[in-house]
Amino acid sequence: MMTILIQNFLIQIYVVVLPVQAPVDLLVDALEKHPKTQVSAIERMVVAQPTGMMEMRLSWEQNSDGAVRKVVVSPLRLKGLVVVDDGYARTTYNPYTNSCDVQPSPGQFAKALPAARRATLVRSNYNVTYLRSEKIGSREAKVLVAKPKQKGAFERYYWIDTANHVILRMQVNGSDGRKLYVDEMLFPNFEKKIPADSFSTKFGCAVEVRSHAKQAVSYTLSDLRKKVGFDIIAPAKLPFGMTFIYAEAKTNGDRQAAALRYSDGLANASVYQSPGMMSTLRVTNSTGADRTMVFSNRGTKYTIIADLGEEGMKEFVRSFESASKVRREQWATNVAKAMGVEKVVATRILDRGMDFDQTAFLMAVMKESRKSIEELARWRFMGLTDHQIVEKSQVDWNRVQQLMRLAKSSNY
Repeated sequence: MMTILIQNFLIQIYVVVLPVQAPVDLLVDALEKHPKTQVSAIERMVVAQPTGMMEMRLSWEQNSDGAVRKVVVSPLRLKGLVVVDDGYARTTYNPYTNSCDVQPSPGQFAKALPAARRATLVRSNYNVTYLRSEKIGSREAKVLVAKPKQKGAFERYYWIDTANHVILRMQVNGSDGRKLYVDEMLFPNFEKKIPADSFSTKFGCAVEVRSHAKQAVSYTLSDLRKKVGFDIIAPAKLPFGMTFIYAEAKTNGDRQAAALRYSDGLANASVYQSPGMMSTLRVTNSTGADRTMVFSNRGTKYTIIADLGEEGMKEFVRSFESASKVRREQWATNVAKAMGVEKVVATRILDRGMDFDQTAFLMAVMKESRKSIEELARWRFMGLTDHQIVEKSQVDWNRVQQLMRLAKSSNY
């Protein structure tokens, strides 16, 4: 408070100092409000490819509900490709093949990560600092950098328009400082009225896009195991501040897969699990900031997609391999007890690379027949189906299924 005496009048002037928003709070606030801001713009994306950098430009419209419509303007070979995302499903229409691809929206990830939890994760895993003010086009932006506290995650830069709570530009750099991904908003218009039919479209491929009803996609791991019909591995400890957000079931044709979603506040990871073996144990590729790693472990195929560095991805793989080893011991103990056989029998089958359900099936047939576990495993590797193995062993199919259900209930 300041006191000024002017011609015998005492004037008191109160100076109010408003609190300055911390950089981490500014970033989290923008991450929350950006998807809910109505805007039309040209989106410029630059993505690192194995052959070099690829740049795309898309016309972009977003309403206040988070629905987005994007149409590729360039390069010419992709011109006219349309993406409509209503926050629950993402539909991509390719006019050159007249085909549509419908996938769950990445926006579901954001919905499952509340602002308070995101803020806690970002503070725990990144040092967020203010660098400078800078103009993006004609708009003033605050430039922030989020530097990971541990090796394995990427350094990220954000240009935030605080007047409209949007991220005008986001850039991800590799450990060597090279740009991996740039997403920039050009010529943003916050006043344009966006027609509702922008997000309700019937494509030439006969797929009609409308606002999808909100669906419950999140499961506990126990419920998800029952839904997909096979065991799911989830590490107790994850690297680089990653934490479990939610799980969902995925359908690919007539096959079910489990999807586990993780985040450290800024970087996201999805781990897909399905029964199956691969001829090559590990496959790695990358596009932009995303890394994809595919590997098999004890009869389960894993696909990990995350915007983490190479070391971060390897740590992620090791965490699942370690959890699989622990789960194997636990499962062998439980199923052997349920079947009334020695644990070494279950361990012997698991060591041959079979998954938990295949092991339970062979142990049930062994228990009901006079066949050795080695002979049954040999039939399996020869390609015999479950029904053929049961018929050849001269056991009752219903009794085998009953024993398998008992083994599963003891495990799940």
